[in-house]
Amino acid sequence: MPEVITKYPDIVMQVLKSAGFQCGVGAKQSILKACPKEAFCTTPGGEICVYGVNDVAHMTQITRSDIISGFENKGNLFHQTDIILCSAVFIIGIFIGYLIKALMK
Repeated sequence: MPEVITKYPDIVMQVLKSAGFQCGVGAKQSILKACPKEAFCTTPGGEICVYGVNDVAHMTQITRSDIISGFENKGNLFHQTDIILCSAVFIIGIFIGYLIKALMK
């Protein structure tokens, strides 16, 4: 069963309640036993524990290092060195363009 991290745990809890989940009512926790009762939601289909970003240290399935490595391996289109290299190539291209234009006069 999933643990969920969100910036707005109260809103997520409201959305889950509107979908028929029982949230924060002290329902029986079969799988997510370490989940705080106020963050626990259940439905016949499963259980969810909703954590705010400040509660990451209390999670049992995801660690801080998991989150950090997720950001590091995000697969950014450009890394800082790529941006510097592209900028250098762009500036050199402009310089060559001006040089060619000056030679054609």
